[in-house]
Amino acid sequence: MMSLDDLLMKSCISNAVSILSSDQKITFAANSGHVEIDQDGLLLTDEIHLPKLDNFPKSIEDLINLEYDLFGSFYIQGQVFRLDAINAIGGFDEDQTGDDIILRTKLFLYMD
Repeated sequence: MMSLDDLLMKSCISNAVSILSSDQKITFAANSGHVEIDQDGLLLTDEIHLPKLDNFPKSIEDLINLEYDLFGSFYIQGQVFRLDAINAIGGFDEDQTGDDIILRTKLFLYMD
């Protein structure tokens, strides 16, 4: 899942697939940081920006609470979810505004 204005680094998907392939109990894999680029796709800085979370979520309940309590504080792009999890919640609604937040919340609730 990603927003229209995001680009993925070359190894993003293969790294996520590798993680998911290593353990069937893992439902999704996400990036831990991002870099900034200009309109031509050139790096503005080599610095990797990491989420500003004092206590990174350790459970699905923690993820759900973070989603509800600190809206906007947990923003993951380039995440890869297992297809069976997407299908279990009725798939992706292309007509929904705020689709990434809604899909992610539905998936977290399903995982719980």
